[in-house]
Amino acid sequence: MAVSKCSMNSRLLLIALLLIIGRSPCSDAAEPTATDASLAEKAAAIAQQFGKAKDCLKRWDFSIEVLQKADSEVLNQLMLGENDSLALLAAWTILIRDFGVLTPEDAEDDPELYGGDQPLSFDPQRFQHFLGFIEGRFRVSVPEVWAENLQACKINDAGDLIAFGRDSPLFVLAETRTDKLLAASGTTLRDVKGGKEVAFSDGKTFFIPEEFYKHDASLDGIYAMRAPEDKVLVALPPSYHDYELLCFSMSSGELIWRTTVWADCIGGSSGIPLPNSVKLIIAGNRIYLFGNSGGAIAYLEGFDLQDGRPVLRFSTGY
Repeated sequence: MAVSKCSMNSRLLLIALLLIIGRSPCSDAAEPTATDASLAEKAAAIAQQFGKAKDCLKRWDFSIEVLQKADSEVLNQLMLGENDSLALLAAWTILIRDFGVLTPEDAEDDPELYGGDQPLSFDPQRFQHFLGFIEGRFRVSVPEVWAENLQACKINDAGDLIAFGRDSPLFVLAETRTDKLLAASGTTLRDVKGGKEVAFSDGKTFFIPEEFYKHDASLDGIYAMRAPEDKVLVALPPSYHDYELLCFSMSSGELIWRTTVWADCIGGSSGIPLPNSVKLIIAGNRIYLFGNSGGAIAYLEGFDLQDGRPVLRFSTGY
């Protein structure tokens, strides 16, 4: 489903409102009421709980036990908070809340409702608001194919939210395919002695030693892109679990930093493995990864370009 011009306009309007209201305090703002203070206290308590969820499994528990039970007003308060991961998770919770709390227990209670993959139907305006929230908060354009596939959400027979339905377009963000390894758009990738060579659109090449990817037999792709300050970013996504994002010096080949992308770190799937595809986008001093893990989980993660520090983690799987 293509994103319409009207939808884009509404997203731009939302971004403007976020910049004016949500992200910048007004000097003549009214004094907070008792209700405002109560919401702030509840949001602060939830943020404190979120801070203790240090891995994706704990994030999953937090989402079900805390966020999905929170009032919409509190979720709206969290969307304006400083924690990017919590803000985006709160926005997602608001978007899916009309479909109920999606847990395996729901499937047991109502097998008819959750018998087979049930398509969801997001309210178009609310969905565009969700995309606009991402673009306004993180100053990044959401890849159209990521948005289209996210909109094809379904509920499977276990009551879990499947971010990419079977009928959605094949989620492949790369244009070059070599020996089942993918290179980012605008690059080519070929085998050379001891590793892989990436050729960028400007004719420059970069060598990736096999020691960085040979350890994972389920590797789905190698995505490489140039970055400011003589850097090369390399993502190595496998099927169904977390993976590494590496940053090298373009000129020396030296590894600058390495970090872990959670993706679908819960893992575990049956049937034919589906590709783990990812789109790398640089915005300011951050690198964002818009990805799909195994055709089922959508994720968006962000890292500081200088040291690889994680600044954003979001997934429909946790």
